Amino acid sequence: MRAPQPEPPIPGSFATPSLLAWIVNGKYVMSLPLYRIEADLKACGATISRQDMANWMMNVHARWLAKVHERMKVELLSHVRIHADETTVQVLKEPNREAKKKSRMWLFCSARCDVPVYVFEYHETRRKGVAQEFLAGWSGTLTTDGYKPYFNLGNPNIANTACLVHVRRYFAQIVKIAGGGAKAASAASVALEARRRIDAMFQGRLQVRRHGAGCQEGRPRRGAPPAHGGLRGMGAGPASPSLAEAGAAPCAAVRCGVLALRHERARRRGTWSSRTTSPSRPSESSS
Repeated sequence: MRAPQPEPPIPGSFATPSLLAWIVNGKYVMSLPLYRIEADLKACGATISRQDMANWMMNVHARWLAKVHERMKVELLSHVRIHADETTVQVLKEPNREAKKKSRMWLFCSARCDVPVYVFEYHETRRKGVAQEFLAGWSGTLTTDGYKPYFNLGNPNIANTACLVHVRRYFAQIVKIAGGGAKAASAASVALEARRRIDAMFQGRLQVRRHGAGCQEGRPRRGAPPAHGGLRGMGAGPASPSLAEAGAAPCAAVRCGVLALRHERARRRGTWSSRTTSPSRPSESSS
């Protein structure tokens, strides 16, 4: 007796699940172009054209991976914390679009302490409608780099926080313009102090991770004063920014600092309900 042959992942094709998985891994994980994979298969005695493999990839996406993508999106939108970012990509031979034009790869992902979910979406533009459509009906805290459209999604249930890595860049840029750390220190630079405090925050979080504490276990108890001082009290007292700081987009740094302060307070309290406004940052059209 012979067991019935299982249904192939692509009807009418000899491609097995393991072969398809091997090609997907080679192309999208190892970044191997299909002509390289074709050459590798040929060296092993298997003649499979890259045209066939390209068709298989599109077929696998339409039949299977699109369903996985939708399930991952549902899982991500069930979280109360989401990180978002986008970067430029160049696509060759795209219909009705010049190859030199830059498109965008958007990423929406979970926080480190949640179930890891990374959802990539390709779009031709950076318009805010992409984020609006993805996050429609969602409620929670959105952490981004300060790109203005993220802070103007028209959803009152989204609390915005700024990524501290990007916040630090504003302050680091001011310190650099001021002539470096030594000169900034002699001028009692607010930006230098902000940079140092953010570095201390990073060090504190790193120590928590090294001790294996999760998101809940690694959070300080409610009401406990932060060991590094956070960004509380920034700009208070007799010290004033230097002239170099005054000419280096201080508004952007201060606004980002406010966002970071609210983010840090919310993190320490274990709440995620603070409402923020957008930091100043050059941006493309948000339409």
